[in-house]
Amino acid sequence: MPSFPLTDLWLRGVAANPAAPSEVLLRLLEPAGRAGWKILCEERDLPPDVIDAVVAHPEPVVRRRFASNRHAAPEQRGRLVNDAEAFVRAALASGPRPRLGRVDALPDDVLEILLTAQGDSRQGQLLTADEIRQELALSGQIPQSFRRKMPDHKSPELRRQATSLWLWLTPGQRDALLADPDPAVRDAARYQSRILDPEAMEADLPERDCHGRSILLVNPYA
Repeated sequence: MPSFPLTDLWLRGVAANPAAPSEVLLRLLEPAGRAGWKILCEERDLPPDVIDAVVAHPEPVVRRRFASNRHAAPEQRGRLVNDAEAFVRAALASGPRPRLGRVDALPDDVLEILLTAQGDSRQGQLLTADEIRQELALSGQIPQSFRRKMPDHKSPELRRQATSLWLWLTPGQRDALLADPDPAVRDAARYQSRILDPEAMEADLPERDCHGRSILLVNPYA
């Protein structure tokens, strides 16, 4: 069993103490309090003034831990949506940890930013916007109410993504996407419309049995 210095244990105990006042918690955010950061930022609820300090903290690990805090309201976690560090944004998109049952949805404006983000030109970013979107898609933080609004959204990118829900769209929504003023949306809609065209789907199948053929047979969206 690992052993920890007495000072680290003391810092963690203070970080976990629900009676600790804000001024004490704020002092834990200083470099000397690093041993208590995980408990403080990720494993408990925090007063508003401490949240403000965490969101603006210069250390990315502090912000990343708060982005995964299941005790924090989605609106508070969502303040990190434009964070300079991709790993912080990815933690927000991945959702609270540990994942225990149903996850609360992120606010619509936060979802829009994550889902429409373009490639990050800042140096040193190890995660792409697409990878962060994939984390979000699997997180349970996108409510059905938001998905229902995507086909008619003002953002062409969200309308394009809505075409992946083709089977769940109404005939009117499909027609609107096929005639969308944005060419990328129209192209995506035409591609997705293949799923309702047996001949088009058959044309995509490789002639010989292979992994790609199996994937298309069991997953027409591939």
